[in-house]
Amino acid sequence: MSEIKIVSRPEVKALAISSNVSMWKMPTTMKNNFLNLAACLKANNADICEPPFARYSAIEWQSLLSESKLVMFFKSFTKKWLFQTGFPVQSALSPTNANMEMITLPAGKYVTALHKGSYMKVGDTYKKMVLWANAQNIALAPESIEVYTSDPRITAKESLETQLFIPLA
Repeated sequence: MSEIKIVSRPEVKALAISSNVSMWKMPTTMKNNFLNLAACLKANNADICEPPFARYSAIEWQSLLSESKLVMFFKSFTKKWLFQTGFPVQSALSPTNANMEMITLPAGKYVTALHKGSYMKVGDTYKKMVLWANAQNIALAPESIEVYTSDPRITAKESLETQLFIPLA
């Protein structure tokens, strides 16, 4: 994990698909969403110019610190996560699927860190980020953005890099 810090992010326009699934269905859902989004970009003659992302909503950051590993394991089967998968775009596109929509990731200040390794361990980096924010008396918004800077099709799990962003409340 890299240094935890606060950064300013500009507004980002994106083509996205919203989903609401359990953690165990996320890999397949995200893969299908990214493939559908890439096909839409191609159909619109738009290049993929920035890495894909996922934006998670309704996150209870303090529960991440207080829940036992057993409770967290149980929730991985039962809790549904509301998230959007998407690609940043230069201009508005015509969605090729009813599930797609143009969205805006808001400009603002974010706590950020680079997670290195398996997606299954990203929670460890989030926990460190929340502890850091608490120590700095920084309130966090109940969402996050993960920017996937490595391609999991060609990168070993232990070498994957994911830039994590949590907006300030």
